[in-house]
Amino acid sequence: MNTPSIKATYTKAVLALSLGAVIGFGGMSACASLDRTAESDITASDIPSVTSTRDTEAFSRALDELDDRRVIFVGETHTKYSHHLNQLAVIRELHRRGVELAIGMEFFQRPFQSYLDKYVRGEVEEKAMLKGTQYYRRWRYDFRLYRPILAFAREHGIPLVALNAPTELVSQVSQHGWASVDDDPRTQLPVVTISPDKAYEQRLLEAYSMHPPKAGGSFERFVEVQLLWDEYMAESAALYLQTHPQRSLVVLSGSGHVWGGSGIPERLRSRVPLGQAIILSGRVGEIPSGAADLVLAEETGTLPRSGLLGLRIGGGEEGIVVERVRSASGSEASEISPGDRILSIAGEPVDTLEDVRLAMLDRLPGEQVWVELERGEEGGSVRRVSTYMELL
Repeated sequence: MNTPSIKATYTKAVLALSLGAVIGFGGMSACASLDRTAESDITASDIPSVTSTRDTEAFSRALDELDDRRVIFVGETHTKYSHHLNQLAVIRELHRRGVELAIGMEFFQRPFQSYLDKYVRGEVEEKAMLKGTQYYRRWRYDFRLYRPILAFAREHGIPLVALNAPTELVSQVSQHGWASVDDDPRTQLPVVTISPDKAYEQRLLEAYSMHPPKAGGSFERFVEVQLLWDEYMAESAALYLQTHPQRSLVVLSGSGHVWGGSGIPERLRSRVPLGQAIILSGRVGEIPSGAADLVLAEETGTLPRSGLLGLRIGGGEEGIVVERVRSASGSEASEISPGDRILSIAGEPVDTLEDVRLAMLDRLPGEQVWVELERGEEGGSVRRVSTYMELL
């Protein structure tokens, strides 16, 4: 239950941020904006580093130094495939050593844990897992970035742990503040264990200041949402560690949540005082001292560009409706008109924007896909249209 004392504690922590005037903020994308490894003002440091995880001897030696840590945070910039390759390299090496692992992930939300369990057990396939976890409604980054990690976990029976707060709770706090959340167990707040320190405040202020001023936002609300994420994910990780004392946990999250240990790590330590390590990917020698225990150089590797329909579409009660057809669309795009309702893509029925993302998951530019549509005619009749499109 969420007691008034918990809310009071949280409010006190937020009010302690006496940072003066703040800039208006319209969005709550702190996860992405706090990925710090691409900054230009970071200075050289003496953090141990590995120039390539393919240098297996150097990589193994570096992990030897973290051998006694039960929790390893591996930060990421969400859109950088190289960071996810490094995360997979850490997981592979720990598994090779016989460590009993679980993988905690920011990009899945705790209420959907059962679908990850079914996926690892082989009871559902990838697309069913993505639909069950509502991945494309709640995270939306290209799933192919994370696919190798999840496939490795499934292949080796490594548990996947959904860490993040549900979107509904984040939206409630973002729009109305922490104190507006009631005691509904579906949107239960985590206990705030640590008030933000000066380093944490400063990082949030820097991220907040990068956003253009917009009406209706405030720095205090920005901090509330960031603390919600950090405390909630720390609580999720603690619950798993407490109920699975034989396992170590690799936590995958945006670098801003683990940078310098002031986000999730310290809040997890306040719940379960276990040995921790932080690994970041970035420019070796340029991530400042104290930010991490180990730095991995960004490996080469890019995803192929996804194929595009060349249509502007909208989703609603009437299904997926074409709003505009780009002039550069594929070979038979002239068969498609604004107002058409898309029924299927490449044989997969589509009723929502999420369905479209799933149908297009592995489609590449130049590929031809069969599209079925429904078109309203004069007099109220409906006609089915079938055509193919060459993806852009």
